[in-house]
Amino acid sequence: MISVNDRNIAGYEGWRNSTPASGDMAGLPEETVTVNTRAGQVVDVFNRAKNSTLISDVDYTPVANATWPANSVIIIDTAFGQIIEDFLVYEQGSPLD
Repeated sequence: MISVNDRNIAGYEGWRNSTPASGDMAGLPEETVTVNTRAGQVVDVFNRAKNSTLISDVDYTPVANATWPANSVIIIDTAFGQIIEDFLVYEQGSPLD
């Protein structure tokens, strides 16, 4: 996680929002939205076509779902509206080890 300070969530890096050294992006999501289920907030987005993390470059609004894991961060592939990754987080947003 990239953090502005101990209290602010500023984004998470991983396979879903990076480009492999080979440059081969086959099978990677075109666009993702990262949601903190503890806070109920979108904390990060990634649009691969625009290589952008600007929320304005992503036209997707997640709808909270009772099946989402509690106290977690979820990564949603916007093309399918499905969770492609999730992990537990502390209250301030840093991942649990």
